[in-house]
Amino acid sequence: MSNRHSQRGSIAFWLLIVMFLVGVASLVYGVSNSGARPDFALFTVSFLFLLGISQAGVVFTACLRLVESDWGKPWYRLAELSTLAYFPFAIIGFLLIINFARDDLFYWLHASPEEHLSPWLNLNWLVIRDLGGLLIFYGIAAVYARMSLRPDMAEGDAATSIDYDEVENRLYRFSPIVLIAFIACNTLIAWDLAMMLIPHWHSTVFPIHYWFGNVFAGSAAMIAIVVVMRSTDGGAHFGPYQIKSLGMLVTGFTLLWLYFFWAQFFVIWFGNLPTETEPLWRQMYGHYSPFFWTMIAGCFFVPFVFFLFAIVKRSVFAMCFVAFAINLGVWINKYLMIVPVFSPDHRPQRFSFLWQVAEPDHKKLCPEEIQPQKSKAGDQHAQALNLIRPKMRSAIGPAHDYDYRNHRSKACEHVAEPVVNRENGAVPMWDQHHCQVPGD
Repeated sequence: MSNRHSQRGSIAFWLLIVMFLVGVASLVYGVSNSGARPDFALFTVSFLFLLGISQAGVVFTACLRLVESDWGKPWYRLAELSTLAYFPFAIIGFLLIINFARDDLFYWLHASPEEHLSPWLNLNWLVIRDLGGLLIFYGIAAVYARMSLRPDMAEGDAATSIDYDEVENRLYRFSPIVLIAFIACNTLIAWDLAMMLIPHWHSTVFPIHYWFGNVFAGSAAMIAIVVVMRSTDGGAHFGPYQIKSLGMLVTGFTLLWLYFFWAQFFVIWFGNLPTETEPLWRQMYGHYSPFFWTMIAGCFFVPFVFFLFAIVKRSVFAMCFVAFAINLGVWINKYLMIVPVFSPDHRPQRFSFLWQVAEPDHKKLCPEEIQPQKSKAGDQHAQALNLIRPKMRSAIGPAHDYDYRNHRSKACEHVAEPVVNRENGAVPMWDQHHCQVPGD
C-alpha cells in the first residue's frame, strides 16, 4: 500500500514539474518575442491569486496558534512552507508586471501636465513600498517558519534539550506580528494593483475585502494538502475530526466574506456617486455579469448551501469540490479587478451568446416616458416616482451603456442628444432630468 501511495506521489510531483517548466518556457518566449506578447492581464490576475493563497498558509497557522487550536497541527509545516515556496515567484512576478504591464495598468503614468497627481501616484515610490512590503512579509514568515521547524531540525542532545512549550509560547507571541505584516503587505498590493487602476475610484473596505478573500481561498485550499498526503502516506494525520473542523472554519469564513462584500457594496450603492458606482454596475449588469454572478455563487452560495449538510464536512471529495468553487470565485474576483482595465469592452468569443443583449424597451429604460395614472392618489404616486427615479437610472443605465466609448446608447437616442462633458473625467451616468450619456 505504501509503495502504491509513493508511486502516485512521484507521478504527481513530476507532472507538476513538467507543467511548471512549460509555463516558464511559454512566458520567456512571449516576453522575448514581440509577435507573441503574453497576456499580462491574465498574468496579473493569476499572480495576485497565487500570491494571496500562498501567503495565507502562514496566516492560517498563525490564526490557529492564537486560538490554541489542536486540530490544525497536521497542517502547520506544509502550510508554512507553501508560503515560503512562492517567495521567488512573488518577487519575479511583481517585477515582470512593473516592467511589461505598467503602461496598461497605471493610467496615471500618462497623465497630462495639467493634472495634479498625488505624490502617492509615483512609479518609483510604488516599487519601493510594494517590493518592500513583500520582502518584509516574507522575511517575517521565514523567521516564523524557522522557529516552528527548530524542534524538527534538532538532532542528538540538542533535540532532547528543547523545551517544546517554550517554542510554542514564542510562536504564540510572534503570530500577531505575522498577521500585521500580512495585512500591511496585502493592503499595499490592493491599493496599487487593484483600487488605483480605476480613476477616482476608492473604497475604505476594499483592502479588507481583498486580503480576507486571500485568507478565505487559502484556508479552503488546505484540503489539497490532505489529498496530497493521502496519496503519499495514506493521510494518517488527517482524520474526520480535522476535515470537519476545517469545514466549520471555512463556513465561518464564508459568512465573513459575504459581510465584507456587502459592507463595500452597500456603501457604494447608497452613496450613488457615478465615479464609484460605474465600475460596479459594469461588473453586475454589463459584459462581465456572468463572471460576477459566478463569483458570488462560488464564494457564497455553493459553500453556504453545501455546508448546511454535515456529511459534506466529513467527505474529502465534497470538501475538494467546495474548495474549488471558492478558489474559482476568488480568482474571478481578481479577474474583475484587472481585466476591465485592459479591455473595457471585453467579450470572450467562445461564450459570446452570454453577452447578447436583447433590444431594450425604451419605456422601461427611460422613466421620463412613464406618466403616472390620474387617480385620487395621483399626486402621491408622482412624488414617489420622483424619489425613486435617481436610483432607477443609476441601476439601469450602465447595464445598457456598455459601448459608450464608441457610440451612444440606442435606448436614449429618441429622448435627448448626448451631452458632451469631458471635464473632471466624466463617466456614464443617467441625469435626473435627461436620459443622457456624457463623454460621447
